Amino acid sequence: MTPTVSESISSKVKRELGLFLGFFCAAIFFRFWTFFQSGLDWDESLYMLVSQSMLDGKIPYIEIWDNKPVGIYLLYILSFLLFGKSIFALRLLSCGAIAATCYVLYHFSQLWAGNAKLMGVIAALLYIVSTLQNGGTAANTEIFFIPFVATAYYWVAAQWQERNQSVSRWRYFAIGLCLGIAFIIKYVVIYDLVAILLLLAVPLFLTPLHIAPLQKSRHQYFQRAGVFLILLLGFLLPFFLMASFFVLTGSFSDFFYANFTANKIRNIDRNFSLRVVIETVVFQLRKNFPLWIGLALIWPALFKQISSTERRLSLLILVWILIPLLGILLTFKVNFYDHYFLPLLPPLSLITAFLGVKLLGGRNALSDRHPRRSALPETSQTEPSPGWRTTRSLAQKYLPLLFAIALFVGFYAAADLQKSAKFFYFSYIKGVPHYQDKAAEVSAYLQPRIQPDDYIYVADYDPVVYFLSKAKIPTRYAYPFFLMGENLPKVAGVNSMQELSALMQKRPLYVVMSATRKEEEYNRLFYSKLKAWLEQDYSLERLDDEVKLYRRKSSL
Repeated sequence: MTPTVSESISSKVKRELGLFLGFFCAAIFFRFWTFFQSGLDWDESLYMLVSQSMLDGKIPYIEIWDNKPVGIYLLYILSFLLFGKSIFALRLLSCGAIAATCYVLYHFSQLWAGNAKLMGVIAALLYIVSTLQNGGTAANTEIFFIPFVATAYYWVAAQWQERNQSVSRWRYFAIGLCLGIAFIIKYVVIYDLVAILLLLAVPLFLTPLHIAPLQKSRHQYFQRAGVFLILLLGFLLPFFLMASFFVLTGSFSDFFYANFTANKIRNIDRNFSLRVVIETVVFQLRKNFPLWIGLALIWPALFKQISSTERRLSLLILVWILIPLLGILLTFKVNFYDHYFLPLLPPLSLITAFLGVKLLGGRNALSDRHPRRSALPETSQTEPSPGWRTTRSLAQKYLPLLFAIALFVGFYAAADLQKSAKFFYFSYIKGVPHYQDKAAEVSAYLQPRIQPDDYIYVADYDPVVYFLSKAKIPTRYAYPFFLMGENLPKVAGVNSMQELSALMQKRPLYVVMSATRKEEEYNRLFYSKLKAWLEQDYSLERLDDEVKLYRRKSSL
């Protein structure tokens, strides 16, 4: 019986859904230990607080200040609405974003010829494990804009493969829209826009026009140029909607300062340091040398062992790597964090998977053309079954590749798998509450001791304590470094001493401080005033190797 159209569509949907769920489960498996950790990154904690204030009806940048566009907060809100206002929700959202990127990488690999499915699975696996050591375990902005950017590059690659420049304008709009959504998560995506415009322009304008009169040729050029306008309209739409919200709410000046003035002060106004850039690049090369080796090997392969189709796709991926990398180095100049380089991992994973399949997947331990003959007579040989012959052939063919993948996974994921086993054992079998999660432990201690109207002040510790304890925040600068840091008070446009005096007037019930952090060198005047205030009005209630808790004396 011939399957109906609806049945074929249904089976395709099930297959695609199963593919995504497979990547989702793999992401959970490798990132399992993160579900037991409340504070993986202070940026993540700040995004939680802004998102929580938005759910309470507050406008971003006014109740809680930050210098990121609103896209990341909207994604956090989505996770809270779907899975509850919890750390667990954010970890699921991160795994979903990782799985979405893997799904795109898998389909990206289908554009190559030969062993495409195998390449797609390997690329996805490499991406999952490589994010474990690059600041990607926290729910940072990069984790969430990467799926949109990868989708845009995939559509560009598909456009190259079709060799048909009269493709629907909706695809160009969709490419721009994906980049626009990514842009309102983090503005560094502007460099991907530049890369994609370049990748589209080269084949679009170098393709010969049809032989036609001059007037018709001009019309074709204008028609081709029009697709860029459509792409840019898609790109600008999310930003226009975001900016319109702040115009309509009368808070555009707060939005403009946080998104542009503050980032100008933090990045553009700082001097470029070639030494820091070189040190950062060398550090990244050492940290992720298995993936960067793949990039190095692609150069000779481009001219020898690959087809023209594979060559075009490899060049596209090189642009995907090099232009965003240059943008990162020119933008941040002197202050680089590992998670800044997460956007380079998808194309690096693709290149490495392609080379692995190309160089290792096609080798056979025994040649099929010249089988080794036994010295025994044919009548005495035992002929193996067809199934065994197939299994042995596949093992011989892919053994080097499987060994290489095992080395990759071990390099990136061994420590995380050990952590997952450890957290599972102590949390579920031993029943240790808040195992190695000091922020959750401190919050659990505070919760029964504070009332809904009580303030607490997290002076120089993870601000996730605000989120977990559900206490009121005495300052809009909940991220501690906005007050005590070296450069960030200038970025936030805040006078640290005045803000400290203002929050003192609110008389927080508790002050949470780190027992180990030493930030006095950045803002000694701030710390001297803070310590004098604590000595006068507070008493030390709890001290351990990580946290000091002070309680207001008048409340005892």
